[in-house]
Amino acid sequence: KTLHWVREGNSFLISSTMDAMTGALQTIDGKGEKNITDGSEYQALLDKIGEHEVFAMLLTRDVLQLGGDESGLMEMMVPMIRSAVGHVKGYGMGVRLDGPAAMVEQTLAVYMPDGKVGLTELVDVQTPRGDLPAFIAPSTVTCAAINFKFNQLMDTVNKIVAANPLLQMQAAEGLAMVDQPLRQITATLGNQVYIATSLTRPLTETSSKGVMAVQCTNPQEFENLLAGFAAQVGIEARDFLG
Repeated sequence: KTLHWVREGNSFLISSTMDAMTGALQTIDGKGEKNITDGSEYQALLDKIGEHEVFAMLLTRDVLQLGGDESGLMEMMVPMIRSAVGHVKGYGMGVRLDGPAAMVEQTLAVYMPDGKVGLTELVDVQTPRGDLPAFIAPSTVTCAAINFKFNQLMDTVNKIVAANPLLQMQAAEGLAMVDQPLRQITATLGNQVYIATSLTRPLTETSSKGVMAVQCTNPQEFENLLAGFAAQVGIEARDFLG
């Protein structure tokens, strides 16, 4: 496959087609189409991620056209996806090197000007950084804290299914069967979720290990519910040997 590359001032441009390269050069000269940096989505994402040495963005308005789906299936699924997670107009990522707090700092942003909808409503607002849990050891290389409203999970899932006729035909019966058991389980959970990754040396294929911990506000009730479920699927309890 042919690649075209051009040096324009202090920038290198690479393109798979000459038309795209010509359009890019015309845009640089102010003779082509409107620059992407003038768009409201671009400016909003740039404000979210802030100043970084390296940054990347994905604007979703033309994603369906890029996929080349002639059947129209993806276009039909758009309302379903938006009812599940909301209308995402863009994603942004920025990386800052040798900053005041760390060697590498990363910022991620999701641009949803219409607000959170569906599952994204369950992710609560950011809280101040608190004390790390005891299982976050010195060998931990990444740690993320998430606030998730487990007590509203089933209500949200039912709303998503009810709003999509195609999904309702396929999942309504099965969802009705698991609704009550899942409500009982999520009622015992809190909002805090921690995800951590550790790394041990020497580096091997098993050096990286991950753990996810969910706050449990009623451990005894959760254990009773889990024991009943385990018996149904043939899981046997044993002492923890870790």
